[in-house]
Amino acid sequence: MLTGGGNGTGFSDRDLSRILASPGFANSPRLSRLLRYLVERAQAGEPNDLKESVIGVLVFDREPGFDPRADSIVRSSARQLRYKLEEYYRTAGAGDPWRVELPKGSYVPLFQQVGEGRTESPAEAASAPPATRPSWMAFGLAAAAMGIAAMAGTVAWAVRAPSSHPAERMADAAAQMDAASTEAFIRAKRLARDRTEAGLREAAGLFEQIVARYPGFAPGHAGLANALCVLIGNGLPSQPGEAVRAEQAARRAVALDPLLPEAHAALGQVLDNRWEWPEALAAFQHAAELDPSNAQPRFRMAVVLVELERFDEALSELRRAQWLDPHWRALPGAVAEVLLYQRRNQEALKEALAIRRHFPEDGLSYLLEAKARRRLGDWKGACQAWRGLRAASRGDQSTEAMAEALLLQCGGRAGEARQLLIDRAARLSHWIVAAAATELGDAELTVDSVERAVAAREPDSVCARFDPAFDFVRDHPRFRKAVAGIPAPPPKPIAAVR
Repeated sequence: MLTGGGNGTGFSDRDLSRILASPGFANSPRLSRLLRYLVERAQAGEPNDLKESVIGVLVFDREPGFDPRADSIVRSSARQLRYKLEEYYRTAGAGDPWRVELPKGSYVPLFQQVGEGRTESPAEAASAPPATRPSWMAFGLAAAAMGIAAMAGTVAWAVRAPSSHPAERMADAAAQMDAASTEAFIRAKRLARDRTEAGLREAAGLFEQIVARYPGFAPGHAGLANALCVLIGNGLPSQPGEAVRAEQAARRAVALDPLLPEAHAALGQVLDNRWEWPEALAAFQHAAELDPSNAQPRFRMAVVLVELERFDEALSELRRAQWLDPHWRALPGAVAEVLLYQRRNQEALKEALAIRRHFPEDGLSYLLEAKARRRLGDWKGACQAWRGLRAASRGDQSTEAMAEALLLQCGGRAGEARQLLIDRAARLSHWIVAAAATELGDAELTVDSVERAVAAREPDSVCARFDPAFDFVRDHPRFRKAVAGIPAPPPKPIAAVR
């Protein structure tokens, strides 16, 4: 017998729980979440909730207005889910009396009775996970779901959906969120994702407000740690005590929700900023294991692999992250940067121009283009790219200062360019000044700034160890001494999650 959704199906909560507790699903929280949602909405007889645009918002945390034509996350996940179900019924679920299928081209599951199947022992019945059935509009950490509730003027509840891991079935509520807080959370996530200085500052402030109102909301603490870590790690101006605050927030997130991937990723960023690379990589690996379809841990793993000078592995992780989230603009920029480190300048230029086609206002693409063109000997093209960088800086102090200095250099005013960087050094990190000084070809300012950056343990200063931009000062005694203060990569390779 093959039936569609509806309350009359014989497929029970215990059938669903058995699937979710199997190894293939226990290790894939996102596919488990998708399967649970599809089954519950189908059995509730609500076909309107089984549209691709709705699934993207409620299951995959996309924002209201999600366009499936521009983002294939729902289709690709459904395809993976079909494979997982087929594998389950070939192995652990071969004796199940009822089966759930997801037909191609549809998000409405079908339930098929295949026989009496196996008989569950009393011990199995007693040890089986409880068959909780949370309402997806009332429960769940989906930021977009909370946003829908906020727009409707209702109260949204923010709790972690029950885990599919057999040892951890989480169904207790974490916090009650009002409409204003849910809107703030969605805005903060979006701002942090864009990774501009102004956006990160605003995001950190919003996350602070959220965790002050709801101290038990783990994603809020993880978001705060992430925003602060990106500010610190990218050489952007930071305030005293922000590194400590980031660590407190990350550890609080992990303590509140040990199964939240973003919490472990945030802790990994804290450790990465402290140059504790093996520990950081382990944290990102754990985050990736908790949610294999989440691009963020893959991206962060790639950053650590670069710092360990394992560039090919870093590129592999970045390509995986791009497959998982093709619309995250930070990823192609990271690919181009790794190519520059590998001296693959023509390929880096191609990547930078590709970023421009997809994200015309992205300032990073101009910076990467300028670096690639300069290394290829195209000084005129580099100057044009720096003009684009200044236009795209959007008030970002660090980008603005670098662009203005480099344009002065293009005009043959090297002395003024140097003085501009010195005058603004108090508002910039030492590493930003060092990076700009390399583009000016100013050896003395480069070495001075690297010395200060390493002494302050600015996270990005590790790049001086391998970035070709510093080749012209590589033999400078003070530069060699400064770089010697950066920990060397551990001799034994650390395997990344596959």
